[in-house]
Amino acid sequence: MAVRSVFFAAAAFALIASLVSDGARAEIEGDRFTSDDWHVTLRAPSHWQISERTSYPNVLLWMTHAEPEGRMLLSAEVRGDDGDAEAYAKATSAVLVQLGFTVRAPQRHAATGAYYFDFDNCGDSTDCTGKVFMRQAFLVSGKIGYALTLATPDVHSRGRLLRAFDFALTHIQIDRTGAAAPQPTPPPTPPEPPK
Repeated sequence: MAVRSVFFAAAAFALIASLVSDGARAEIEGDRFTSDDWHVTLRAPSHWQISERTSYPNVLLWMTHAEPEGRMLLSAEVRGDDGDAEAYAKATSAVLVQLGFTVRAPQRHAATGAYYFDFDNCGDSTDCTGKVFMRQAFLVSGKIGYALTLATPDVHSRGRLLRAFDFALTHIQIDRTGAAAPQPTPPPTPPEPPK
């Protein structure tokens, strides 16, 4: 479970870095994203731009908002254990605390059953310029774990975008008919040294 928690923490860091490059395939029609491979559909909130360009393995979708500034991403991972959404949230929050983030305790989202928490890297500082304020929610279906992450440059912006985050979270639809999870991509085989 710790390895998977590191994945979700890394997905959060992908948002922090805001690096955008080609990655997981996404199918977008209007405000709706669908991934048949990952058995998930998401409807984007109003005034959020959605993109199939991603920056981290298994990041399925980026969404951006101009004013206030914010980014959301949806990621998915094949799980190696039988932990639930609460276990994922707790394990990931523990990793983030070890990395120096201030993390609130995970809470259950009543409408979806997801577990979410807020975190930031401002700490006790009075000047949080250049810091990031995030909310991350976790859903689990079979062997697939999903994370929806919101990142903003200040706590006020995060507060103003929580309604959009809640909209996206409540509009995630997971196909729970028992379809198999995608197989993890094996790491590339290094070339053999010349003889």
